[in-house]
Amino acid sequence: MTEEFRLLTREEIEAVPGMQDPIPGSLFAVGMVDEKNVAATCGVFLVVHVDPIWVREDLRLDGVSLRLWDATAKEIAWRRLGSEAFFSMSETVPGQPTEDKLAEEAGKFGAQELKARFFVIPIPEATDGLG
Repeated sequence: MTEEFRLLTREEIEAVPGMQDPIPGSLFAVGMVDEKNVAATCGVFLVVHVDPIWVREDLRLDGVSLRLWDATAKEIAWRRLGSEAFFSMSETVPGQPTEDKLAEEAGKFGAQELKARFFVIPIPEATDGLG
């Protein structure tokens, strides 16, 4: 049995069962390919992380944040970076009362709070890529 680990083509990625549709423009996938075609894959894509919006104090009640988010969302869509954007807060950062205000603002943009577990996997120093 011959096997090869390599970057997959766009067509191969699209054929992977359960692959996100539409596929974000930033996605690449490394796969194991054998005589039966793709046998395993690991998809990697950039997660759009937005920092909380800042608006100068004298403009905070003028709807600037909603218009700013609309412009930002259009730019994210144009760049095909995905269909969602994330922002996060920890138990201590940014802290109250900012945390409640950010949650309120996010709700105005259609945000929903997730109940999730996040993991950070360390990536070793680069030696040589597959590409």
